[in-house]
Amino acid sequence: MKKWGSKKLPSLQITLMAVFVASWLIPIAVFSFFIFYTYQNAYIEKSDNLIKNAVNVSGVLVMNEIDEAVTKMQKPTYEGEWESMFDKYAKGKVTRADYLTSIKASLISKFYMDDQIARYAFYVTGDETASCYSGKNGYSYEDYMTYVQPVVDEVMQKDSDYVEVYIIDNQIYLMRNLYTVKDYKKYGTLVVGINRSSLFQKIPLEESQNIRISVNGEAEYLTKGKHADEADEKKENVYDQLVQVNRGLTMGQRVTGITDRNYAGYAFYAATDNYELSIYYLMDEKELYSGIAHLNVIVIITLVAMACLMLLTYFYLSRQIEHPLKRLMDASMEIKDGKFGSVIDGEKMPNMEFDSLVSSFNAMSLQVKHLFDTVYMEKMATKDAQIAALQAQINPHFLNNTLEMMNWQARMNNDIEVCKMIESLGTVLDSSMNRRNDRLVRLADELRCGDAFLYIMSMRFGQRLKVERNIDESLQQIYVPQLILQPLLENAIKHGIEKVSSGTIWLEIYRDGANVNIDVINTGKPLTETELARIQKIIAGDCRLDKSEPGVHTSIGIYNVNKRISLIFGAEYGLKVMQTEDGRIVSRIVIPLESELQD
Repeated sequence: MKKWGSKKLPSLQITLMAVFVASWLIPIAVFSFFIFYTYQNAYIEKSDNLIKNAVNVSGVLVMNEIDEAVTKMQKPTYEGEWESMFDKYAKGKVTRADYLTSIKASLISKFYMDDQIARYAFYVTGDETASCYSGKNGYSYEDYMTYVQPVVDEVMQKDSDYVEVYIIDNQIYLMRNLYTVKDYKKYGTLVVGINRSSLFQKIPLEESQNIRISVNGEAEYLTKGKHADEADEKKENVYDQLVQVNRGLTMGQRVTGITDRNYAGYAFYAATDNYELSIYYLMDEKELYSGIAHLNVIVIITLVAMACLMLLTYFYLSRQIEHPLKRLMDASMEIKDGKFGSVIDGEKMPNMEFDSLVSSFNAMSLQVKHLFDTVYMEKMATKDAQIAALQAQINPHFLNNTLEMMNWQARMNNDIEVCKMIESLGTVLDSSMNRRNDRLVRLADELRCGDAFLYIMSMRFGQRLKVERNIDESLQQIYVPQLILQPLLENAIKHGIEKVSSGTIWLEIYRDGANVNIDVINTGKPLTETELARIQKIIAGDCRLDKSEPGVHTSIGIYNVNKRISLIFGAEYGLKVMQTEDGRIVSRIVIPLESELQD
């Protein structure tokens, strides 16, 4: 026989090195590709989407601010308060001074304490300057007259009550001509300026100085500072590209983005019935993607550390695996050569796993030797058991033939009751012998055996024994272990009928979900908790029985029933005994309706 290593096969060390390098290099290559390509692209895309989402949210917030201010401008006209004041003034019921006083008081109550409103002005029709004006946040009336008044003059010339939105002198203004509801007569113009600081505080974008807001496509922008920073030519080029992207759009809402070597730009566009809104936002690409540079440094350091760890791990595992495996192979070859009982001893194994494996190997080697030593004895014992089994079949045949002769003699004497008893006894004995060595029989055959036993007992106890049956006829053809009813019926009669003047036995067979329940219920003397516990121990096999004790065969019978059911169908099935509230004893067999048998 050839020894290990005679064939030119690669050594374990070379194989381990090849597998180890492949198992490390491939994941490292995949990891590197994922980090430097897939992950970085995903990171850039995710960052871009996050900024776009923030720009979109900013646009929606700005629109909400403008729309809220528009609603506040429209509310006084819808309420009719100002129109009623104008009607009294037009009819001469109040003076101009009183009319303006009422308007000013209404303006104060509606706008002055509102943080969203930075300034407001009301023009009575025909007045060239503001009839009522109030400004906050340090914006002077002179600046208002210089920059805003010319636009107000244009709005007052229009015959429209739409709210118009303008960006003037880095401020947002809403202007609207006011008309009476009855005869659509113009009675004034309302101008409202939105608080710029409050507006920018609500925008969820960093570096808010790089935000520009435009309405209706005008070149005038709203920025956080007083004036837009136009010193950076590269930044202005990106702004111009964003403006071109939004130019030509008419309806809907969208966010677009462009990239430059230095900046990433994003544009928001939305159109409503009163205005078109554009928001432009720039970010330095180095700041936007700074996380990628940091990640690259970390990944490179990690790859170097993984390479060092790979080499150290290889040398460590080589010592931990190669040498112990060689010792195991040598010992297994000795067993292969017929040296049963060979064990591995000497130098201790380098780790707990191989130490446990060697212990198991030694134990198995000794066990194999033991099995080979005892196989002859087991074969001889099997032959002896087979001979004894053949001899045991002689007496049952003789007993069965004798019963047939007695049955024939009873029929000749026309003794029907004796004849029926002999036939019932034959049925019970035939089931007990199990000549065909069947593990399972049909429920109908098992019931036939049970009926035969009950008939014999009825002849013994007469009127003292009453039997009631409640059986699901659709279950007659299912298979059950042989001789499981007779021990339960015998046990029920012994404990429920013999010790009392009379009693009743109920036999109930029914479905319970995926199981079949076979209940043998008997009246009789109630059991104590101690007695019930002892019965459960007998069924489970935890109570040793003395076969010399009278009546112990019934205890052995119920143990045997439970054991056979558990072996055939599984540990979750079997026999259990319980007591109802009215003192009846229930012996219940649970078997599966359809189930694979246990090996």
